[in-house]
Amino acid sequence: MRAAEVVEDPPDAGPREGRVVALRGPRAVQVEVGAAVVDATVATTGDYRPVVGDRVVVLVGAEGAWVLGVVGAIRPVVAGRTSDGVAATVESDVLTVRGAHGEVLFTHDARTGRSVVSSREVLLRADELDLEGRAVRIRGQESLSIGVGEQSLTMDEGNTQLEATRFGAKLGDARFSIQQAFFAAGRVDSAVKAVRHTADVVESRVGRIVERMRDAFREVEGVQQIRGGRIRMVARDAYTVMANHVTLKAEDDMEIMAEKIELG
Repeated sequence: MRAAEVVEDPPDAGPREGRVVALRGPRAVQVEVGAAVVDATVATTGDYRPVVGDRVVVLVGAEGAWVLGVVGAIRPVVAGRTSDGVAATVESDVLTVRGAHGEVLFTHDARTGRSVVSSREVLLRADELDLEGRAVRIRGQESLSIGVGEQSLTMDEGNTQLEATRFGAKLGDARFSIQQAFFAAGRVDSAVKAVRHTADVVESRVGRIVERMRDAFREVEGVQQIRGGRIRMVARDAYTVMANHVTLKAEDDMEIMAEKIELG
């Protein structure tokens, strides 16, 4: 506590708020008023017993000072019990609130400044609720659910489910590691500048594929096989096949039609 000047005969300043800084007797205290500390007599009615730290109303006069009222006086609960059996105790500077069956409902450790609420069900209701802290953690041992209207995010053991009318995300960098995934959509539109796939096996089962591209290049180290009921290739300008060995085999007829055929 900072050092304060003890005033012997302070001028008449009228009622002011002060703080009890020392006890001199059952009805005698020292009160800090502004930058000074004055000796005061407790003149309140009732069973008020001053404690260091109490905020009080002090009347400072030329003949002395008197405590006329109490602005704030928080007292630790030594023992108390409500009609439904909830009790509170203070031991070793720790406030503990217990239920009717002895279960811990709330604890506050004055040494660490940590408060813990333990209950089967806790309801916080407000028009607006802000949670703010250097680190905010939300955990559920069995499940966690966040909902707005008909949209919800639900997480339980081994399962996470998101239900939303519309979902948007803007990420600078995203990395996913998935062992198994299933994706179903009525329609997918994507615009990607560059795509790179690295996979051991890629398997697609579709009803129809329509691809439009400016250039296409494909390199296959092993075998490329195309099997279909009918295969048709249409080249608007030129069609070139280059290989060390070419085999054309038809079970029935083979037709080659051109205005000019050169062999050599």
